[in-house]
Amino acid sequence: MTDLFPLLRLLPKLRREMSMMNDMHVKLMKYLDELIETSFVDRQNASYVSCFCDAEGPGFDRSELLYLVRDLVLAGAETTPTTLKWALLLLANHPDVQTRCQQQIDSVVTVHRLPSLNDRPNLPYLEATVHEIMRCKTITPMSVPHETLRDTNLAGHFVPARTMVKFIFVVLGINSVLLCCCLGDRGGIQRVPAVPRLFTFGESVRQKLKQ
Repeated sequence: MTDLFPLLRLLPKLRREMSMMNDMHVKLMKYLDELIETSFVDRQNASYVSCFCDAEGPGFDRSELLYLVRDLVLAGAETTPTTLKWALLLLANHPDVQTRCQQQIDSVVTVHRLPSLNDRPNLPYLEATVHEIMRCKTITPMSVPHETLRDTNLAGHFVPARTMVKFIFVVLGINSVLLCCCLGDRGGIQRVPAVPRLFTFGESVRQKLKQ
């Protein structure tokens, strides 16, 4: 909210909260930096840090690695678990949908292995259920600000390059076309979409519940 309304930073309560958040961020970054240093020492076990160093070479940017690891830790720390809780509650209240999902999983995935993203094209009803859960129970009202990289058109509206845009998820949930655009791959370190995480976890839970 302070990004949209900078004057809110002057309110005493928000100033205290922002100060606490900044202190917590400093402690988190220090802890993550220590973990990265440990990964440098232990290069025998593959990790994100070792893969990053191999890909970037000896001249990699240490601060960039630190912020990427921070994004991996923080991204989805609240939204994904909350969405999964809603999924369990909604499926418990709609046993017919749960049964249909289970039948589709049983027809594609054998009991001798866990589900994977390779099964996704063969489970359209399950994926549609995941999308519908995310549409019905929006966790956050709006996204973090993004900047357009080039001139583009969206739903008949011209959006010039270098424009700050924010998705209002509550509105997106009403428009299925815009929702599909919003749930696509993310850029940067968050390129792994949120939907596949929910897809594979929910699929595995439903598979094990029946057993």
